[in-house]
Formats: sequence, C-alpha cells, structure tokens
Amino acid sequence: MTQQSSPEQEAVQRPSGRGGYSKPFPTMKFEGVLPFAKSVAERSLDGEIRRLTFFKELKRSPDSGHSQVQVANAEKYGLIVRKQPGDSLSLTDSGRAALAAEGDSQTALVGFPLAIEQFAPFSALYDKMKGKAFQVGPALKDELVKAGVAEADRDKAAEVFAANLRFLGLIEDIGGRNYVKNIAEILDELPQSSISDAPEPPSVESPVAAVSQARENGKDAVEPKRPPLHIDIQVHIDPTSSAEQIDQIFASMARHFYGYEA
Repeated sequence: MTQQSSPEQEAVQRPSGRGGYSKPFPTMKFEGVLPFAKSVAERSLDGEIRRLTFFKELKRSPDSGHSQVQVANAEKYGLIVRKQPGDSLSLTDSGRAALAAEGDSQTALVGFPLAIEQFAPFSALYDKMKGKAFQVGPALKDELVKAGVAEADRDKAAEVFAANLRFLGLIEDIGGRNYVKNIAEILDELPQSSISDAPEPPSVESPVAAVSQARENGKDAVEPKRPPLHIDIQVHIDPTSSAEQIDQIFASMARHFYGYEA
C-alpha cells in the first residue's frame, strides 16, 4: 500500500521553480513557526548556526520531512534565512522583531506584515474581509483559488489564514459572531509610545524602487537620494581679457553649473 503524504510533506516534495508549483502561502501557522525561530536564536551566536549543528542540538535529523518543513516555513515567513556556503540558519531582523513582540500588544503590529500582508492570497482575502463577518466556508476557499492558490491547497490555505488572523488578534467576537478587525483599529488602540517603540525590522528600498512606487501611486516622483558632492573651482582670467570676454566666462559658468540661460 502506498503511504499518502501529508500536505506539509508535499510542500517539500513538490518541486518549485521552472516546471513546478510553489505554494504562494506558508503551510504552517505563524504561531507554530515562532518556536522554531526562537530555537535558532537560543542555540546560536549572533543569530546564526550551522544547520547540522542546530538539528544535532535538537536531536533530530536535519533531513526528515518535519525538519525540512519547519525550515522552509520559517524562511517563507522571513524569520530565518538559510545561508550558503556553510549551510547555516540565520535569524533575520524580522525574526528578532517577531520574537521580541511575541505575547504583548505589539504582536499584531509586527506580525501582520509577516503573517498576512506579504502573501498575495492572504493579503487580498484580508482586504475583502476586514470589517465583515468571518466564516471559513466554500466562498472563502473559492476566493483563495481566485487569488492564485491551487484548488487542492485551498483547505490548508484557509486553515493557516484563519489561524494567523486569530493569533494576531484580528478576529473578535461581537454578539456571538466573529468579525475580522481592521489592522488600523488595532493600531489606534495602541498607545502612541507603543507604536513608536515597536521593534520593526529595517526597511531598505532602492532609489529606483522608490521612484517607481511614487509614479504608480500617482505622486510626483522624487529624485533618489544621492551622496552630497562638493566641487571647488578656480578661475584664472588673463589680465588682458576684455570685459565682454569676462562676461562670457561667467555666463558659461552660470549655464553649465546652475542651469541659467542668458
């Protein structure tokens, strides 16, 4: 009898890239992946440890299906990154921020971009559902398929999506019925000092990306930031030069250096 693999094992067995299918969502719940990232942090120096050493510490095989699924999902959430050469696991800035915020009022603030917003199917579904009643049913699953999730994966996607919303405190009971909270409401409920002190991972955006995004948003594109440049110019004028020649020299400087036209 052929043993059927679980959905999480399929995430490892199914090829990705050219000719394959890579799930556009994590197969493990965000809450379930955080302990793995915490283990990396606790067993490493400066947040980085060799993969083989790490799993030896855990007394687990690094090549087991469960181990591979945990690594793949922690990396998909952006909590860790697997580095080559040396095959090491390294905690990311996002991972540090998520662990620092776990269990307090900043969980939603830090976790939302990692657990919902960065995955196109989850983000699209959340935008449709926020402020409305939450029900895990055929309509929700159909929306996930429309958003790019394979029909065979929609049950798993719906399960992870719902679990992530609950963990972040984005589902609340009102009169015996569940509603999806707007993340903006949660931010409004937090003290201003809590928001300003939130451990957010640094965001590095290229100047080209910033200009492109500004244009897409219909805003005037601002010039990318450039390092300051200081130029010293010495002008030597022949004593025999006429007043007209001197005027031409300074007019040329004004045109080329300052963009002034005579």
